Amino acid sequence: MKKNSLIIAVVAFLAICIAAVAVYFAFIPKTQEGSKLVTIQVVYPDSTTKDFKVRTDGDYLSDALVKSGLVSEEEVAFFSTVDGITADYGKDKAWWCISKDGEMCMYGAKELPIADGDHYELTYTIDE
Repeated sequence: MKKNSLIIAVVAFLAICIAAVAVYFAFIPKTQEGSKLVTIQVVYPDSTTKDFKVRTDGDYLSDALVKSGLVSEEEVAFFSTVDGITADYGKDKAWWCISKDGEMCMYGAKELPIADGDHYELTYTIDE
């Protein structure tokens, strides 16, 4: 009896894992091939803004950030410096928020696929 319960539990666990993977791949953001023109707006600590137009064949926001020189390739996975301005969370709880068309992104720059005409914002943010 215990052996049957164990087999049922293992089969159920595997079914849940397979369903989770299927859902992940169904909803993962898709990339767009070819050249894209992306606008990246930087919102600085003093609330001034500057737009950077970036043409890239890259697939992800990280590619455009590096190509524009806004973020270094070494730091692109988790960046603290944008356009020479460093946000130091340990010092004053400052960080760079990534938004797309005003809505905060739930993925990092290396997971955000870009498409022609996209508009992203990098906003210097301080947690209170």
